[in-house]
Amino acid sequence: MAVTDVQLQSGTKARLVFLQRTSQGSTALNYLHSVKSKVVEVEGTYMEQSYHTSVLRFASELAGEVANLGPFDALLNPPTGRPDLVAPYSAAIRAKFTGVPDLSGIIRRDPGGSAGRAEDYAQVRCALHIADPVRDLTFVSRLLIIDDVYGRGFTASAIHELLVSAGWICGGLVIACPLVADGFPGH
Repeated sequence: MAVTDVQLQSGTKARLVFLQRTSQGSTALNYLHSVKSKVVEVEGTYMEQSYHTSVLRFASELAGEVANLGPFDALLNPPTGRPDLVAPYSAAIRAKFTGVPDLSGIIRRDPGGSAGRAEDYAQVRCALHIADPVRDLTFVSRLLIIDDVYGRGFTASAIHELLVSAGWICGGLVIACPLVADGFPGH
């Protein structure tokens, strides 16, 4: 488990919580990385079996660490092409924060838009939109974004920008995800 501060495109600082690939869980987490990066076919392999055997433990560990960083005024899952990968983590975290409003529906993604395939922040930002009409965000100070992977921070940055433009006054932002992309410091 790792917790670190990151800086978004806007300069805003956020806290990032993610699982570290260690020798104890490396096979399982390498499966998740392989699925997201589509570098090799891993379906039906030992790697996949190992991941599915460990996913609830990983989700519980991530949720426990996120709980230490609460409370939050709202939670948000960004649109993703692989909701199945983030679902166990999101469920475990949401179980720790019952009753916290879900803003997931407020952010929409254009068909074909993907942060994972984007070359720069502008591509991600252009693919994400805020729903119309905008909900009242005055009750939200601290926000938790639950995503499947953190690469360069483009998705979190775009969400931050969209919500601020809709009236959100950021009192704190935490990003929780099971995976960070290769190239992220420490990976």
